[in-house]
Amino acid sequence: MNTKNVDTFIKANSTPNSRSGANYVYPKLIQNTADYFEYQCKGSERTPYTITIELDGDNVKATSCNCPYHYTGICKHTIAALNTLKNDINSGEILLLFPIENQENSNKLKSNQILLKDNLLDWDSIEEFQSDTIKRQSFGLG
Repeated sequence: MNTKNVDTFIKANSTPNSRSGANYVYPKLIQNTADYFEYQCKGSERTPYTITIELDGDNVKATSCNCPYHYTGICKHTIAALNTLKNDINSGEILLLFPIENQENSNKLKSNQILLKDNLLDWDSIEEFQSDTIKRQSFGLG
């Protein structure tokens, strides 16, 4: 995923005040699929807010948050969750999995991406990925 698209989405759909406020919000990933991410974070309400992010390839397709924010653009919780997602993808904390239909682009996969075969991920693939990642880090290659 091109995480610059996340920055573009945030800038196009938020206000400077919301972006600034997002620096003090700490969402936690609760569950996810390949293109859907659900976060929770504490807010002023008694129960945590739930933030959802839906991706469509390299783009943010939709977001939602159940906080009481009713102003222009997305809220600070959504911005914080998008930034967390972006940082976790860039650091390799979240692996993006691509089905075999994208095989022509398999040589363009980043270090935190694994090409799925038959939409299955097996332990050999995970161990190979981990081994390659450790080797790259040992030699300062990424």
